[in-house]
Amino acid sequence: LLEFDKVKFSYSSDKKLLEDVSFTTKSGQITAIVGKTGSGKSSLSRLIFRFYPVANGEIRVNGMNIENMDQSAWRQQVAIASQDAKMMGDGTLYDSLTYGSKSVSQQTVEQLVKAIGLKECIDQQKQGYQTPLPDLNLSGGQKQQVGLIRTLLKKAEIYIFDEVTSALDVGSKEQAMALIAQLAKDKIVFVITHDVKLIPKYCNNVIVIDEGKVTQAGTHEQLIGMDGLYEKLYNKRFDQEEPASTIG
Repeated sequence: LLEFDKVKFSYSSDKKLLEDVSFTTKSGQITAIVGKTGSGKSSLSRLIFRFYPVANGEIRVNGMNIENMDQSAWRQQVAIASQDAKMMGDGTLYDSLTYGSKSVSQQTVEQLVKAIGLKECIDQQKQGYQTPLPDLNLSGGQKQQVGLIRTLLKKAEIYIFDEVTSALDVGSKEQAMALIAQLAKDKIVFVITHDVKLIPKYCNNVIVIDEGKVTQAGTHEQLIGMDGLYEKLYNKRFDQEEPASTIG
């Protein structure tokens, strides 16, 4: 069980970024964090990882304030994948995929690569998995897939996926979310996203952040009929992708 209890946070004293943020999530849930750009969504992941201390309030796991835990041990329990995926390590593509998970088997890596749709791309690299990082030819979406695999391989208790499907096509997004859903069976999982279309199928808990405050919380079915920010973001996403009509 992970709880935010009246958490306040700001990067500077003159501007509050998060104000009295409270919510609860637990293993078995995929919690979507949604809101407008700059609303404070990604700051939640930084606080969970303890990049910064909270100004007021507490973040608790199973009733224990995370700031009272050993920081290094705590961070071993949290895995984060970000939108701007980097090629970690200083060796090969395989090194980057397994960065932080050196004991993982090659079979496990190859299974994930195939499941996420990256096998063909790797086969096309000069030396496959052993291609040196400077010689890689990867798109932004493929780099995101590498970052996703690296995070999925880690043995953690809390997983945070921050806009990790933003550069993927529709099919690849579905593949990625299906893998995240498998992970969530016994882990705490957060998905920070603007792509609200994915939420009804994959996320069973939604937290809406607006101007640093939690303004809505619940399931997609509960929030979609409440005439709040979530419904507006959801409908806007569909309106943007509606094909233009043609006159024939």
